[in-house]
Amino acid sequence: MKPKIAAMGNQGSYQFAIFLKSEGVLTFFAKMLLEVGEIPEVVNTMLTGKGLCETEELMKKKTSLKEADIQEIEDARFHFSGEGFIIDIIFGKKRVFLSGYLSEKKRKVLVRNLQECEFVKPKQE
Repeated sequence: MKPKIAAMGNQGSYQFAIFLKSEGVLTFFAKMLLEVGEIPEVVNTMLTGKGLCETEELMKKKTSLKEADIQEIEDARFHFSGEGFIIDIIFGKKRVFLSGYLSEKKRKVLVRNLQECEFVKPKQE
């Protein structure tokens, strides 16, 4: 299932996106981070912190993330950085926030991944 984006934007090298906590979000983040250039061991800290899976298994499509577990991740921040990118992923109660500064090359990778998501109008609370 495609992750659902409620809002996104950018200003120069800064990019942000707000995701609804929905099926597909964890898989999206893991694959996007690996494409941007984060090393698998660091991505594992976000996944295995909840005992979800190893990135090697995910990338070989031998497993899928236990998406129901995304609801258990709340008030948590994960920081990723490398050559040409700094990305923070923050899990709230109902949404997940992606915020980062990326080089032009890395930003194109992120935007390409974001375009594969489903854009939705968030419910008014």
